[in-house]
Amino acid sequence: MSARNNTRSGGKSPSRKPKTYLDWWIERLEELHGFEDEAKQLYGTTKQAMPADSWAILKLAFLGNYVDMYTSIVKSRIGRMYYLETNAGCGLNKIEDVDNAIVFGSPMVAMKKARKAFDGYVLVEKEKSYCEALQKLMPSAHIINGDVNSDINNPGGHGLRHALSLVPRNTPILAFVDPYGMDVRWRTLELLLDAWSDVIINFQSVQRVVGSVDYNVKYASTLTDFFGTNAWQQCRTNGEFLELYMSQIRQHKDVVIPIKIQGRGGYYYHLIVAVKKTRGPQDWIEFIHRTKDSVERADANDVEKFMNVFAKKQGTLDDLFKGSS
Repeated sequence: MSARNNTRSGGKSPSRKPKTYLDWWIERLEELHGFEDEAKQLYGTTKQAMPADSWAILKLAFLGNYVDMYTSIVKSRIGRMYYLETNAGCGLNKIEDVDNAIVFGSPMVAMKKARKAFDGYVLVEKEKSYCEALQKLMPSAHIINGDVNSDINNPGGHGLRHALSLVPRNTPILAFVDPYGMDVRWRTLELLLDAWSDVIINFQSVQRVVGSVDYNVKYASTLTDFFGTNAWQQCRTNGEFLELYMSQIRQHKDVVIPIKIQGRGGYYYHLIVAVKKTRGPQDWIEFIHRTKDSVERADANDVEKFMNVFAKKQGTLDDLFKGSS
């Protein structure tokens, strides 16, 4: 059996009492509190933080939990692993609707939540000042200042091909694709999906990005580049766009799981987890679904409560969610 196929095989871990929704979020809030002082101190050094709304913690909480699971399993079974991000930002987020609270962004979450350290980080970011901030925060990481799509047709570009070339051969990758809208083209994403990788993708509502479906013809080339097919022309709802994108991903990965991130005023997007099946027990898929349930159950009102606890404006989650299970 190859190392690839045996990554997550093995006996089940000892049975534990399942965590409740409240248990899970109390742990996430404790992490935020633990990271708060360091994030503020680092912001004083870099003076860079990406604006974000409070429900960004849903995305970061899912990523952090996945990193915890992934690094524990892969490091012990394979012995090496890399983290790669296509739109890395500056490493810190400013939660504007909760007193501009400073929290770790995704690259820092990946580093801090790794139960066993990644052997390397490869971070791609277009904004030069963000790259400079990342280099201060993560001096040992490979920081690439460029458009992730730039070397699909140009071998000399500084995009995903270059990023993947920095990962040693036969090394598994946990990749986070967190673009601004539809910035990552399908041909770019395919390179990552075909690698030895677990991929988490932020899929934005297409209608929110380009407007009403009736006007999508204006964005025809953008949509075809994004989906890798012109079948988007048959889609009329956000659900149909999402299913088309996942069907494209299924050509490369066996397991494709969407997680809905709910904001305010009907705003939402999906994180899509794309992985290969392995031989042996599939406990890790059950883990993804348990985490999905905890994240999807939270709505914008819950997120505001989480962040107000974080900002010490309200009591504890136990007080706010009495009777939750």
